Amino acid sequence: MIQRDIDSEVIVDRFMYGIGGLLWLEPERQRLYNTYGRFSKQKILELFPNRTWPSLKTMAKNLRVPRPGTWFTEEEDHLLVSLRLEGMKFREIAEIFKYRTKHALSNRFYRLNKLHQVN
Repeated sequence: MIQRDIDSEVIVDRFMYGIGGLLWLEPERQRLYNTYGRFSKQKILELFPNRTWPSLKTMAKNLRVPRPGTWFTEEEDHLLVSLRLEGMKFREIAEIFKYRTKHALSNRFYRLNKLHQVN
């Protein structure tokens, strides 16, 4: 959305601004695009100390940051189980899975274990 700023007679692209009107610079938008959905909320807030969580979520939505799918594929399940059985920690596995947090991987791993014990 483009808006005319009456005070300075400058046309401003509102996409460049977050909640509170603080300008989002291109490197900052790129960093958000590369980290949002891949790291925990707390880690993202640490990377952006001058931003609020609602501001980060809004900008990520505006940037159309790809979010992880809700479901794991069979290939992801197989890779997750094999890496975990090799002794890797979920933190290490999360570095391999783009857009999956260690918590999502842990939950999926234990869910798969529960499903296989029942069957």
